Amino acid sequence: MPTNKQKAHNKRLKDQRARINAAKEYPDTLYLEKVGEQEEYHLVGQPHAVEGMAEPVKVNLTLLDAETEEPIFQRISPTSLDKQLAANKSAKEGLELYERAQTHHREDQSRGHMHLGFWSEMGNPKYNMSRHPTHNQHALPLLNWARKHSDLYLSTLYPLIHEDWQAHLDTRKDSMAWLRDFMQDQVAVLPDWWSTCTFFNTTTPGVHQDQKDQIPSFLFNFGAPTIVRLRDYGVDIQLDHLDVVIFNTSNFHSTYSPDQDLQGRWAFSAFMRKVFYEKQPPHNLSQARIDSEVEEPTWRIRGANV
Repeated sequence: MPTNKQKAHNKRLKDQRARINAAKEYPDTLYLEKVGEQEEYHLVGQPHAVEGMAEPVKVNLTLLDAETEEPIFQRISPTSLDKQLAANKSAKEGLELYERAQTHHREDQSRGHMHLGFWSEMGNPKYNMSRHPTHNQHALPLLNWARKHSDLYLSTLYPLIHEDWQAHLDTRKDSMAWLRDFMQDQVAVLPDWWSTCTFFNTTTPGVHQDQKDQIPSFLFNFGAPTIVRLRDYGVDIQLDHLDVVIFNTSNFHSTYSPDQDLQGRWAFSAFMRKVFYEKQPPHNLSQARIDSEVEEPTWRIRGANV
C-alpha cells in the first residue's frame, strides 16, 4: 500500500501534469491594435479559469496584429511534465556554465552579457565568429549547451508555433547549410534555427528593436520572472522560469522586473541575421574564414536582449 507521503507526491504530479496539459490545450490568442507609446500598459496573459481546473492556469499565449493578423509574440511553457523536468535539469547545467564563463569575461561582467555564435558586421564587410568563444575557454561549452537546450525545447514546441513562423523556420535549414558550407567547421556547433545567441542576467528598461534579424527570434527565460513590454501595442506579458518566447524583435520592446526584490533572473536570446538567411556573402569573401578566427566584431546591446 502506498504511504500518505507517496499519495501526496502522486497527487502533486497529477496536478502538475493537468496544469501543463491545460496550458497547452487551452491557449489564448489575442488581436492587438497598434497604439504607440502609452502612459499605462495593461498586463495580458495572466492565469485564468480553465475547464476542469480548480485553480487559475497560465496558458500559452499568441498575440497577433489586429490589422495584418501577423504574429507578434508567443509565450509557450513546457509541453509535458517530462519536458519540464528535463528543462529544469538542463537549466541548472546552463547556469553553472554561464557563471563559469562570466568569471573570464571581465569587461562586461557587471552586466553579464555574453555574445556567442556567428555575426555579420555593419555593412556586411565580413562574417565573424563572436569573440567570446575564441577568447574564453568556457564560452564554447556554454554555446554547446544553448544549442542542446534549444533543441530540447524547440523540437517539441514546433507544432505550437504560429504557422507563419513555422514557414520561416523551415527555410532556415537551407540557409544554415549554406553558412556551414561557407564557414565549414566554425559553425558546425550551431543549430538549424539560429546563428547567434546572447546571454544576460539583467533586464533592459531602454526601448529596443532590431530590424536586421530574420523574424522570428527566440528568448529562453530562467530563474525569476520578468515582464516584456510591447511598446507598439500597449501591453505587458509576464515570463516565468522555463518560458520560451518566439517574437518579432522589429517591434519596440523592453523588459523590467515585476518585483525589484526578486533575484536570479537570467536568459538567452537566439536569432539569425538576415544576411545569413538571405545567403549574402561578405564583401571580403576570400578573407572571411581567416578573419572569423582573429577579428573581434563591434558588439552593441542588441534589440533581442530582453
